[in-house]
Amino acid sequence: MKQRILTFSITALPKLIQLGGLSISDVKCQADEYHGARKSEIMYPIDFLERTFSIHNYNYGCSIVAAWRGSGIYLCHEEPEVITIDSRELGRLAHEGSRACWTRSFIAEVRTAENITVRLERPMGI
Repeated sequence: MKQRILTFSITALPKLIQLGGLSISDVKCQADEYHGARKSEIMYPIDFLERTFSIHNYNYGCSIVAAWRGSGIYLCHEEPEVITIDSRELGRLAHEGSRACWTRSFIAEVRTAENITVRLERPMGI
């Protein structure tokens, strides 16, 4: 039986908080359901992402890109087919999400104007 994981979403509008080339705003958390993501070969701690300049291309959908305190961090987008993002921006977005909505058992989701989402996932019971 697959374990159910609770999530919270942080919905964002542009130009209130500026993080590198991405903006988030209107941070609020709401219960949601987690649908999973495909694994990427790139997986680093959040602090490494924040201090290391590197550019990565990510395909459409969700990829696991980092780890933090026993959690997976997912980058999700709907279109275009491939996006390019600086790892420092990804780390800052993930950090912002963790400050806004982190508990033991949900996913913090930061959605940008560019429809890029960072999810911090931690299975229940950990």
